[in-house]
Amino acid sequence: MYRWLLDSNIIISGLFWSGNESKLLELAIANKFEAVVCEFVLQETKSIIDKKFFEIKEKVPPVLNMLVDSAEKYPFLEEKEVIEFKNEHGEVIGDKGDLVILATALEAEVDGIVTGDKHFYNTKVKELIEVIDAGQALEKINY
Repeated sequence: MYRWLLDSNIIISGLFWSGNESKLLELAIANKFEAVVCEFVLQETKSIIDKKFFEIKEKVPPVLNMLVDSAEKYPFLEEKEVIEFKNEHGEVIGDKGDLVILATALEAEVDGIVTGDKHFYNTKVKELIEVIDAGQALEKINY
């Protein structure tokens, strides 16, 4: 069974629009693959929902809670762990938040990161871990 860390853009797209991302969240809730959500991504997701979707955010908690309940939760990495990762791997990815997500994915030993964030689609990141979008994830689990 695949074990993937879901990025906030996948979760948000899956919560608010129909498409590959929403299908992927449904499959995560149904345990068709092992979803991993880290505290950093959850905090980022909730912050974006509060800022951009405040008018309809009351409809979100039930689905988000089902995802969180069915997923493996991974704690925040300490800042020293992120610094150690950066020292070991260099400038793999420029955005600090993306660096935290990448370091967490490697620490959690997931099979890959499911994201639509183009920052992750570079050679340096792909040398460390598989990066796929929701459509590719659906193909891998034959949905």
